[in-house]
Amino acid sequence: MFGIHPPDIGIGNPHCEGVDTTDFDPNNGDRSLVQACAQMLRDGIHQGVEAVKGILKRWSTDLRWCAVLLLEETAAQQLRRLEELVPQFYTLLSEEVLPMEGANG
Repeated sequence: MFGIHPPDIGIGNPHCEGVDTTDFDPNNGDRSLVQACAQMLRDGIHQGVEAVKGILKRWSTDLRWCAVLLLEETAAQQLRRLEELVPQFYTLLSEEVLPMEGANG
């Protein structure tokens, strides 16, 4: 259903810093981009659901999942809060459900 699952590579193979998050290679091996994205998502939780959606729209599905999986490791309580606020939160990680900004189609 809508590809609602984490990427196969997950947190173990994070991404590289300074790349366009819309064209992102999960095999680059630099964890700093995922860490920055997880922090942005963590900050967005305090601003509400629309802020979180706005943040997610900037990223590919793989980057969304990597950031959420890292958030699970570093701020599980905040992630649980987000899950309560948005019962279908994990569906938003799919670009089929929440398309990237500027995506055609």
